[in-house]
Amino acid sequence: MQLIISILSRSFLAAFWLVVLSLGLTACSSNPATGGKDISFMSKDDEKRIGDENHPKILQAFGGEYNDPALQGYVKSLGQLLAASSELPDRKWTFTLLDSDVTNAFALPGGYVYVTRGLLSLAETEGQLAAVIGHEIGHVTARHGAQRHAQGTLAGIGAAGASILGSILVGPEAGRTIGEFANVGALGYVASYSRDQEYQADELGIRYNGRIGFNPQGMAQFLAKLDSEKGLVAKLRGQAPKGSSYLDTHPPTPDRVKRARKLAEKSLVDKPMDGRDIYLSKIDGMIWGDSPDQGYARDGSFAHKNLNIFFSVPDEFTLFNSPKNVTAYGPDNAAIKFDMGPKNYGGSMRDYIRQTWARNAQLSNLQSIEMNGLEAATASTKGRVNGRSMDIQLVAIRGKEGHTFQLTFYSQPQKTKTLSEVYRRTTYSFRHMSLDELEKLKPLRIRLHKVRNGETIESISQMMAVKKFAVDRFKLLNGVKQNSDLIVGQTVKIISTE
Repeated sequence: MQLIISILSRSFLAAFWLVVLSLGLTACSSNPATGGKDISFMSKDDEKRIGDENHPKILQAFGGEYNDPALQGYVKSLGQLLAASSELPDRKWTFTLLDSDVTNAFALPGGYVYVTRGLLSLAETEGQLAAVIGHEIGHVTARHGAQRHAQGTLAGIGAAGASILGSILVGPEAGRTIGEFANVGALGYVASYSRDQEYQADELGIRYNGRIGFNPQGMAQFLAKLDSEKGLVAKLRGQAPKGSSYLDTHPPTPDRVKRARKLAEKSLVDKPMDGRDIYLSKIDGMIWGDSPDQGYARDGSFAHKNLNIFFSVPDEFTLFNSPKNVTAYGPDNAAIKFDMGPKNYGGSMRDYIRQTWARNAQLSNLQSIEMNGLEAATASTKGRVNGRSMDIQLVAIRGKEGHTFQLTFYSQPQKTKTLSEVYRRTTYSFRHMSLDELEKLKPLRIRLHKVRNGETIESISQMMAVKKFAVDRFKLLNGVKQNSDLIVGQTVKIISTE
């Protein structure tokens, strides 16, 4: 068997290198940003094509462009200024502010750079935002996306070889599966970079910021804020943070933060700018948290104007909203998830649970119920979530417009009895809203407040429209840790309903 595998491997490698040579992998050129050699399957035209093709997909995945022409123009003008200081000033650059509350920024090949309004909420100065945009420009000028695409192409070619070898050695089905997994891993452009690529993008971003006079410490400052946000998210969830964010793709390791500070110290900028006042004036009035199209998860309730629904969760649970679902995290790994099924389902909600939603589950206590005039059904089952055995309660609800709504309640078996009453209250809190309630639903916004004599972090936090963890949120938004950090007359950010 070893001899057979060896012969096959040598044959595959020979074929592989023929493919490599035919695709021109050995051709390379000097990169003007890094000074190193570019080795890639992707030409500059290919980079532009990939950016053009994926730009609409990014908009769809991240809530589209934020609907504020003035703020979009600000981000674009700052991006173009930084791009003009890069080694590719003549490239057609596209800078987009996304309507997402997740703290994120990334770039596509071809000069597409994205930041979210969640990131703008977290940043405190123009210099910090410029540092992030400069970093993403650095990924483009260093051609990191093209390098990852080349690695992905290699993975795809390797997958073809794995499929061939898998078919010979262990059967066609196994070979097909290996190939599919490898190809899936080769697809994403918005994914994590290597440590060296992150370091290189930091260095380039600091270089571009310095060229136009911004404080070179902006990147290190923002990375420190990211670390604080990571701690707050974990506190809100009562567990380790999950989900796609800037933390996933740009982890602020201690070494990276130290390195960014040292690089900034070497960047000689005469009278460096922070641009705090102008930056805060630009984001004054920007939506904070959920946008109207996403519905509003606030403190202990969720309301969605377009769907005309409302429900509340227990006090000890914290709500998180995402494009796919709404999740409330509670103590002892308890959780509540809300999402939607197919519209205009023809059968009863009881049949929907049994035949569609949980058709492969072992159900118990399946029954029809009614809540606030809405047809519904419920059933119990068991399952494993993150390696834990959990009791699961399913509730399906038919809305007035033909929507099918789903509530799923998770609890550890020893906690199910304790949670049953609060879960029941959440179930029966689900309802449609009155016209007056719908009119009052508005997004929360970033507003500015000047610190007055005698005010403290605690007293200003009481002005916040979000009451849960208000002090923690205020500290994070403004980069303050204690009352001595506040100065009379200083402008700070708060979250407001106005």
